[in-house]
Amino acid sequence: MNADQANTSVNPEPRRFPSEDFLGIPLSSPTLDELLGDIVELSYGGRDRARIVTYINAHCVNMFHTHAEYGAILRQADYIYADGMSVVKAARRLGIDVPERLSAAHFFEEFCRRAAQSKRRLFFVGGKRAIVRECVENMQRAMPELDVAGYSHGYFELGLDEEKELAAEIRSKQPDIVIAGMGAPKQELWASRNQEKLHVPVVWCVGAMFEYLSGRRALAPRWLADAGWEWLFRLALEPGRLWRRYLIGNLVFKLHVRKAIKRKRFESLKRGIH
Repeated sequence: MNADQANTSVNPEPRRFPSEDFLGIPLSSPTLDELLGDIVELSYGGRDRARIVTYINAHCVNMFHTHAEYGAILRQADYIYADGMSVVKAARRLGIDVPERLSAAHFFEEFCRRAAQSKRRLFFVGGKRAIVRECVENMQRAMPELDVAGYSHGYFELGLDEEKELAAEIRSKQPDIVIAGMGAPKQELWASRNQEKLHVPVVWCVGAMFEYLSGRRALAPRWLADAGWEWLFRLALEPGRLWRRYLIGNLVFKLHVRKAIKRKRFESLKRGIH
């Protein structure tokens, strides 16, 4: 496929990716290679409605149960994957075969390489202006061929003029994929409320990734994150901001999982009796 074909070829309705119910959330179970390929595939879809790709970790699951609008968005999202070993382990206990933990900061450079090869055009939204700029510059330094349509900070209030102006800018630049790094739930709320205004095939929500890839925030070593201890690494760096999310939030998440396991056992017993 040549560059012109790559930019104009459209599949109006990309296939629906398989998912399984995880605590009420439709969770997909891709490998890293599958996830990267699936996001690129979605970017060839129509521009009438942006497809929302996002992640869940323990904190997201807790918000799903307390934040009505965020919960509704996750139920309708086009693609949700597991970011965080707590979700991976809990899903496996519930019979969902999640092959691995997928955190965008650890594989985004590889995604950019694939996007460049596929002639995909990216727009970045999130973080402070200097941070998102440094992230973009780092990616373009590593891959000069990466096509970046533009970038914007994420420090705007939803519903005000600046949000409308950003949507108009994105429409005018016509990217294939918008990378939204504003943290949950703001990034998902923004993506959902602007789903038909951006005229892009995909919005991919990536949390605090820009801060890591700009070098402004330390990223937990891969081996530590894969062992399930990234939360402790982050807590040690920012105890004042994160103690409630992790020390209390992790317990709340475990309660949600425990209830789901008990419910599943009870349903299995009922089926056995009947």
